[in-house]
Amino acid sequence: KMALQHGEMKRSESSVDHSDILALIDNPISCGYLHSFCESEYNAEFRDFFRIDRVAWSKSYRVLDRELEEAEEEKADDSWPSIYLSESAVKEKIDLIVGNFISDDAPFQICFPSAVLERTNARMKRVNIYGPQTFEEALHDPLKTMRRDILPRFTRSKFFSDMVERMASIEHLPSASELDTPIPPTKLKFDSLDELPLDRRFHLKEVVECRHLFQCFLAYTQKCFCSENLICYRMVTLFEERVEAKEPCSDIAWSIFRYFVAEGSAYEISIEFAKRKAIMLDLAKHFEFVKKSSLNMLRTIFTSYKNTDEYAGLAQYMR
Repeated sequence: KMALQHGEMKRSESSVDHSDILALIDNPISCGYLHSFCESEYNAEFRDFFRIDRVAWSKSYRVLDRELEEAEEEKADDSWPSIYLSESAVKEKIDLIVGNFISDDAPFQICFPSAVLERTNARMKRVNIYGPQTFEEALHDPLKTMRRDILPRFTRSKFFSDMVERMASIEHLPSASELDTPIPPTKLKFDSLDELPLDRRFHLKEVVECRHLFQCFLAYTQKCFCSENLICYRMVTLFEERVEAKEPCSDIAWSIFRYFVAEGSAYEISIEFAKRKAIMLDLAKHFEFVKKSSLNMLRTIFTSYKNTDEYAGLAQYMR
C-alpha cells in the first residue's frame, strides 16, 4: 500500500498513538514495523515521498488550488523555493512514485478516481508550488484502506507486539556503564612476537581487529572522552559478523540504536538526520551509515594517537 512518510523526527522517538494510522506512519520506527508487516501480508511497499521542508511549503493543496485558480497564469511563480531540496531530486522522486504507483504498468498500481488523478497530474507539473502536498489528495483512499483493514490486522500481529516492546525500551535510554564493550578476538598473526621490531607501526585496521591493540586504543579514546566512535564501530562489526554467520542479530541491532543512534543516547555519534531516519525506518539494514561515520571520526582520532608515547610503545607492549 502507498503511505505518506512525513519526514519529521519526533522529539520523543518512543511516543506514538498505536490507534492512529497517521501517527504510526509519522514515527520512523513504527512506520518501519508497519512497512515490514505490509510486506509480509500484502507484498507491498512504502515509499518516502518527500523529506518535508515546511518553511518552503507550508500551505495545503486546497489553499494552493484556490490561489492558482485566482492568479493570472503569467503571474505564476516558477522559482524553486527550497534551499534544502534540489529540484532535480524531487522530480526524480516523482518519477519513482509514478512508475511504482500511478502509471498504467506500475507494479503497485493504486486505483484513483479519474478526477483525483487528473488533479494530481496537474500538481506534479507545479511541484515547485505544491511540494509534499502534490500527492496529498491521492493518499485519501489508500489511508482509508489502511485504517479500516491494515491497522486492525497490524495491531493483532507479532510485528505490533515486537514494536511495542522495542519502543518501550527506548523510553529510558541505558547509561554508558550498562554497555559491555565487545573486545575483538586477536586476528593479527606473527611468527614470533619476540622478533617484532620495536619500531613497528600498526595501521588502524590492525588496531581495531587485534584484542590487545584495540584495548590500548580504547584506553586512549576514553582518556580523550571520544570513545563512542571506536565502540560503535566494534558493535556494528559484531553485528555484521552475526549477519554473515546467520545468527540472531535483532538484539544487537537495537543495542546499536539505543546506545549510539537514538537522540540523547549515552554514546550518541554524529550522523546526518536523513541517515538517522533511514536507520529508524529499517533498523539493522542501514548500519553502514553508522560504521562509515564512526570510521571517519576514528581516522582523525587515530592520527592524533600516532603522535603519542602510547602508540610508539605498542610494539614493546605486544612483545
